[in-house]
This record gives sequence, C-alpha cells and structure tokens, in this order.
Amino acid sequence: MTARIPRRTFCAGLTGLAVAGSASAGRPATAGALATPRASALAHRTELVRVEGSTLGAFLVGGDRVQKVENAGRPFAYVGRAALRSPNRPHDADGIVMYAREGRLYDHPVLQSAHLLTWLWSYRNSGDRRYLDLAVRHGERILSYAHTARGALYLPYPFDFPLHGKAEFTMRAPWYSAMAQGQALSAFITLFEVTREARWQRAADDILATFLNPPAAGQPWTVEVDRQQLLWCEEYVGEHVDRAYNGHNFAVYGLYDYWWVTGDARARQLFLGAVQATRTHAADIRMPGRTSKYCLNHEVFSASYHGIHVQQLYKLHTLTGSPDLARLADAFQSDAPAGYAAGRAYLAPGRHSLVTRGTDGRTLTSTRTGPRAAETVRFGLRSWMADRPGVWLRIDSGALRGQWIQERARIAYPLDVRDAFAFTPVRQGVLRAGTHVGYAVGADGRPVARRTLRLPRPSPALMEGRETRDGLPLLKVRNGAFRGLLIPAFGVQLA
Repeated sequence: MTARIPRRTFCAGLTGLAVAGSASAGRPATAGALATPRASALAHRTELVRVEGSTLGAFLVGGDRVQKVENAGRPFAYVGRAALRSPNRPHDADGIVMYAREGRLYDHPVLQSAHLLTWLWSYRNSGDRRYLDLAVRHGERILSYAHTARGALYLPYPFDFPLHGKAEFTMRAPWYSAMAQGQALSAFITLFEVTREARWQRAADDILATFLNPPAAGQPWTVEVDRQQLLWCEEYVGEHVDRAYNGHNFAVYGLYDYWWVTGDARARQLFLGAVQATRTHAADIRMPGRTSKYCLNHEVFSASYHGIHVQQLYKLHTLTGSPDLARLADAFQSDAPAGYAAGRAYLAPGRHSLVTRGTDGRTLTSTRTGPRAAETVRFGLRSWMADRPGVWLRIDSGALRGQWIQERARIAYPLDVRDAFAFTPVRQGVLRAGTHVGYAVGADGRPVARRTLRLPRPSPALMEGRETRDGLPLLKVRNGAFRGLLIPAFGVQLA
C-alpha cells in the first residue's frame, strides 16, 4: 500500500531506531549497506601478460572483461550543449583555451583535450558545426606542440609546476603525463570517430604507442610496470614521481575509448592491466573513515579528488562489469562524502552538537545549541573531520556562522541530492528481513508518497543507483515490490 507523505521528507515513515541506524550515533550518513567490502570480495584471479611487439615488461591483469557500453556510458560522454567559449579560462588570439600561470598563457594538453571532448559531444548532441570547428582547431593546436620520441607522440607541459604547491617538488618543463596522453588519446580517437579523417586516427595511434614505451634514461615516458608487476600510468613524470590515483585512472579512460572505437587488442590488454593496478592500489589510497590520499608517494589529501576517486571506481565498474570495483567505490564513499560542495542546509529546531575548527582542521571548541525554529542556512563545505566521526557541514550564514554541524537524517542535512551515482550494470542487492520504506519522488525531487512493507525473510532485488537526500543514503530499486522507488540503504546488502 502506498501512502501520501504530509511532511515530504525522506525520513517520513522510518522509526527512530531505523534513522539512528543509518545516519547518526556518530556514523557517517553514507555508511550502512555501502560499507567496507569484505577482504574475500577483493580477491581477483590474475595472470601475467605481455603486449606483443612491445618492449614493455609483463604485467598483471585480472579477470575483468571489457564491456562495450552505449555511447552515454563512455568516460567523457557529455549531455546537452556546452558553452562555445569557456567562461572560466583565458583564450589566446586564436580563440584557443589556455592555462594562465604567473602572468603568462601556456598550452595545456589536459585542459585543451578536455574542452575538445566536451565540444565534440556537444556537436554530436546538437549537430551545430561550430562545436566541431572548435574541436578541430584545438586538436590542431595540440598536434602543433607534440613531438615524436621512440616512435610515439608525446605532449609536453611547457611550464614549471610546483607539485602539491611545494617548491622542492617542482616539475621542470618540459615534463610529461600519462593523464595528458590518455585524455588526448580519447580526444583524437573520438575526433576520428566523428569526422572519419585519417589524420586523427594517425594521431591517436601515435599516442597509443606512448603506452607501450617503458621508462628510458633521457627519453620521455609515461607508463611503467612497477615492482608488483602492475601497469601504472604516471601523471607526474620527473624527479618527483607522484603516483597520483586520479591521473592514472583518467589515462585508463583513454585506453578504453581507443579500444571502443578500434577494437585494438593492445589497448584492451593495457586497459585491463591498468584496471588491475587501480584495484590493487585502492588499498594504499583509501584511508578508512576519512578522505582518501591523492597519491601513493605523498601524504596529501583532497576532498574534491576523493570524490573523483569514487566517480572513477563506479565508472570502471561500468566499463568492466566487475562488481568488486563498485564495492570499492562504496567503501570510499562510506569513508567520506563524494559531494563536498557548498549549498543550502536544513536545521531542525533544538540543540545540536557544534564545533569550531582551527586552520589545522582540529576541533577548538565544542558546544550544544541551535535554532528555536526550523531554519535554512548556507553551508560552505561538506566534509569529514580528523578527530570526529561522521559527515560535517560548515555553516556560512545565520547565528551559527563559522561553526560545524554533523549531518544527520531528520536533524541537519543538505537540501539537494548528494553523492548520486548510477549503477551500470545494475547491482544485485538483498533486502534484509524486517520493515522497509520506499519513496516515490515528485518533479521537484521531494518525496510525494511512500510504501511500507515488512519482509519475513531476506529478499533479492536489483539496484539502479544510489544517492543521499535529507542526510539519508538511498538506493533506487529496479524490480520487485519497491520497483522505481528509493529505499534507505541501511536495510540492503549490495553484491
């Protein structure tokens, strides 16, 4: 039976015990069903492979399969139409997107490849040739500064860059990056796919060749087989190798796109090897209960890149169909929120636990107070705390400005959808025995009705995705009694 919801909250119909089990008592709002994967779940059959005709050493691949997804599921697919001129980036006299540093403009292979891809997808979505013209001009610019070494096409960065903002880690121009090679690989093979012009496939072929070159003294390189026989795509090649997790994964996307368009067996092997490195090194990047590390070689943490790690692991689940990659994404998401950006928050009346933090992130003061009536406030950041469990909101307006409040279902939560990820392919879940509440959502994103059902025994169901609303982690059900509804995640075990 489906009932109307008078208060239009996603906590309506839940018992106090159920809500406490999902998002309070000091636990992150993202915990529950989306918890740390069992160690056995991460076990993966591996074998050593070598790319024929390459001097690259043998590397491990797992039991993954490469899935040829629909266009919309590809790594850089874009919905709609982008701006014809980037509003947040400088341009040179030729209208090319540039990177500003210390008063000068520089070419930037990642920045220019990313815009090229967005414009290509905008062209595909609209048929507006202005997008294609922009993409072609940017492709021609990238090729203008590329150079050949060891039979492969490398894209140098022409400026010095202090890695992690530290002068002692400065990358000296020209320096090279697998992330740049991977995004350009996606850009050029997609240009070929759209235009069928051979020059773009030749460029993509020559960039793929960089993934077959091992490190060599005095020569550019961007990939290596490490001591664990894992194929690693290095974002910052130089004296201070960083082993950035996100940069490795973005490079993997390029290998996938090249395989998707061409069916090339070498790209497939490289993709599978790089995915195995992503899987294995997840344990080194993940920090249970907090934001993940940015890279393997330095103690650097970033809320925004933590969110990117979550997105990338879910995307690799899409590209391979391997459930353990989705479980890894679940685990990262359970540690700290992926959606960290500012917004509006609801505060219930009554006393809240509030803290102030110092510049080092540690708690300075802790009090209990709050509004006498329900209040909507602005918050500037959504984050974890090093010395306190859970997800916290930094209040930026009203009487509580400058203080942090713990995100809790029914009590304090963002007024928009957070941490939303589609599961492609859908995932098998098991609803635990007991009472479950499913919510139907209206056009405004608020719940309009709920269905309550008591299950006498565990019940299987397929899950289409996850998101957090009103501080409550929810799963979208594909089939069964809750088909098309959102149900609280704490009552579900995901495979």
